Amino acid sequence: MLQPTMRKTFNFAFLRLTSNFGLKEKLDNQLVSFSKEKATNKLAKVLNINPASTIISLKRVLTFNEKPLILDVIKIPAQSFRGLTAEMVVEKKGSMYRMYETDFGVRMLRAE
Repeated sequence: MLQPTMRKTFNFAFLRLTSNFGLKEKLDNQLVSFSKEKATNKLAKVLNINPASTIISLKRVLTFNEKPLILDVIKIPAQSFRGLTAEMVVEKKGSMYRMYETDFGVRMLRAE
């Protein structure tokens, strides 16, 4: 759910992976797909947008020590992320949440 950034918030990492030994491991991601499409009625309701709205749909594979671990499927309202391109996602190579905040002024308060 997207919320304005007007109230005091505490920032926590949504995803932090470590080995069983507590060692810092190599985390990376690879963009699998990036497209713009019309929101389904169900998705429009979840995102609280008009069913005719365009969404950005992307998939990334997150790797842990160069081994695929997570398929990350992200669907966001295009209107809130104007100018977002596949190239930006590849170039950032880090936290999508950080990019949402620094490049688009959208702070994630909750992920479902």
